[in-house]
Amino acid sequence: MFRGKSPYGLVRYLYGEGRRNEHTDAHMIASWDGNPARLEPEFIEGLDMHNVAPLVRQLEQPVRACDRAPKEWVYHLVFRNAPEDRRLSDEEWAQVCTAAMERTGIAPEGDPAGCRWVAVRHADDHVHVVATLAREDGRAPNVWRDYPRLAEVRHEFEDKFGLRSTAPRDDNTAAARPGVKEQLTAEAKGRRTSPRVTLRQKVKTAAASSYGFADFTDRLAAQGVTVWPRMSERNPEQITGYSVSLNDWRNAAGEPVRFGGGKLAPDLSWPKLRARWEPAPATGQRETPAGGAGWHARSGAPLGGSLTGDDAEQVWREAERIVREAADKISADADAGTDPDAAADAAWAASDTLSGAAAGLEGDAGGPITDAAEAFDRAGRERYRRVPARSDTGTALRSAGRMMALLAPGTKHPGAQVAALTVALAALAAAVADLRQSQQRLHQAEAALASAEQLRHVAPGPQKATTTATRRSKNAADLAAMSFSSKPFRVRPTKATPDAQKKAAAAAEELRRRGDGQGRGPTRS
Repeated sequence: MFRGKSPYGLVRYLYGEGRRNEHTDAHMIASWDGNPARLEPEFIEGLDMHNVAPLVRQLEQPVRACDRAPKEWVYHLVFRNAPEDRRLSDEEWAQVCTAAMERTGIAPEGDPAGCRWVAVRHADDHVHVVATLAREDGRAPNVWRDYPRLAEVRHEFEDKFGLRSTAPRDDNTAAARPGVKEQLTAEAKGRRTSPRVTLRQKVKTAAASSYGFADFTDRLAAQGVTVWPRMSERNPEQITGYSVSLNDWRNAAGEPVRFGGGKLAPDLSWPKLRARWEPAPATGQRETPAGGAGWHARSGAPLGGSLTGDDAEQVWREAERIVREAADKISADADAGTDPDAAADAAWAASDTLSGAAAGLEGDAGGPITDAAEAFDRAGRERYRRVPARSDTGTALRSAGRMMALLAPGTKHPGAQVAALTVALAALAAAVADLRQSQQRLHQAEAALASAEQLRHVAPGPQKATTTATRRSKNAADLAAMSFSSKPFRVRPTKATPDAQKKAAAAAEELRRRGDGQGRGPTRS
């Protein structure tokens, strides 16, 4: 939904050729008076364009007579269906637009004094609705809580027309998207991504690999990010929240542009960070596996530095075991439905595990595992910002993510062990997808499935030889690593020559003549 102060430029754009000539057959499909054909702008052949001025004047007329119209009185909606959805007819789109105007209170059904609006279609997959927020009786409409009402319309017609279902807007599992102005400002300054997206990626990785707030702050400082803690007024030593800013991003006044953690992603708020760092409850079961903080302290490895080959191999072996066991545990919980809290915490921790693996293998440069972790992002969160109870499985997964994040990209990684870990991570993402599917959380299940597919197509590259030794034959580990190719392995039989076919036929005849168990098979010729 967008708001503006004048409908002329918008209506002209809707009836124009588009920014890339993508608009085709622009026409009105619905209107406030139920007669869109009467309001259709005339096409002027000589100018090769529509005359939208008369339509704009009719839309603006109630605004001129209303002294209580809002400052931004143009209301613009865009309804779009998914690429896999069928093509909706004009009549079906008209039902959606009419219902949206009625539910939001802009043009209530049976109210002759409702606001004026039109719906224009110039593509197969979407329509635009333009309304002016001034009623015929001189009052302004009450559009408070229009978002949830529009969500109701969306879900109603998804079910009615058999379209792809969308997640509710208020489930708080999706990360906040940058606004149009924010994105345009970033592009104008030559940035590929907006500061919000950049900060979310950095904060997410730091949260997954840190053990406390001090460690979290140090990791972000090393990446050019400043952390601004918010202290309690009653207890000045108590942190109640935080915000972050990029050191190289400031506003017009030269001040750093801050973003609260919860504005970056629902699971990056201060309560969610604190829940990550709280000690696991004493359950009587075995402690965090050897790959956690205790292992790091015993190994003496520098924080974020490269490890020796033996240490790195131990990390990957331990991480692969933890991830594999967690995938089995989540699958069992999803099938039985006996421990929803443990499964929820494990699914949330799986996001940290993927982020840690991406940080240890690819670093800031990114790569396929980083992309898989980003695709998984939404799948691990609980709805409505709920913090799941800590579980042993979740604690183990977080430990695996932290110990993998200790590995600098310069560390030599054992190819077969990393390949096995990648397969285990794919199984973990698939297990979370099954869990979300059983919980009827479609968008989260799709996110986890997308991550699993990307991980299945990751082919770890062979390590460069450090010596000039002669090439050895491939062992079982090498063959296993080769099987992780993005393309399926197929055995293609060679076409036999006529001579070979004759020899094979003669050998078969000889075997038949000698009888079963008598011959030794065809002999070399």
